[in-house]
Amino acid sequence: MNYKNIIKEACHIILNGGVIAYPTETVYGLGCDPKQDSAIEKLLSLKQRPGNKGLIIIAHELAQFKDFIQPLSSQQQRTIQSATQATTWIVPALPHLSELLCGKHLSDDKKIAIRTSSHPIIQSICNALQQPITSTSANISGQATCGNVKEIHKQFNNLLDYIIDGEVNENSKPSQIIDLLTGEIIRQ
Repeated sequence: MNYKNIIKEACHIILNGGVIAYPTETVYGLGCDPKQDSAIEKLLSLKQRPGNKGLIIIAHELAQFKDFIQPLSSQQQRTIQSATQATTWIVPALPHLSELLCGKHLSDDKKIAIRTSSHPIIQSICNALQQPITSTSANISGQATCGNVKEIHKQFNNLLDYIIDGEVNENSKPSQIIDLLTGEIIRQ
């Protein structure tokens, strides 16, 4: 199967409510269509993770988040685009988004975690879909994160709908998390 077919198959599965495993800059991630609650519920069930924590959505470029986030100022966009390391940003979410995606927070303001990715597989998927996908580490909650396909098969035992084999940089750190509005560093 060639690279184009791999991306095409991954997109088909995502759009049909499936959950895929894919390489990221650091570890393998689990992804699905962030517009489908049933897909998010399936992902959370596979991961054995509670639905109140929320998920990150990733895309190739900021414009792909337009159906998920409130408009950002030019300065906020520059801040995101000028990050020198992998950074997940907490930003104001559109009010209609599912709590499964955003999580339940103490404040009344709905927020969502977003990250633009430099990984070519993620970029290709998001460009083909013209939207972001969810991103959470590929592991059952409480277990080690998966850094390769063998580890994914060991933890998930053929329960995922599709696995993309690819390179990760296992020596890099997880992305830092920053609240874009307050500048608070949530994870460094």
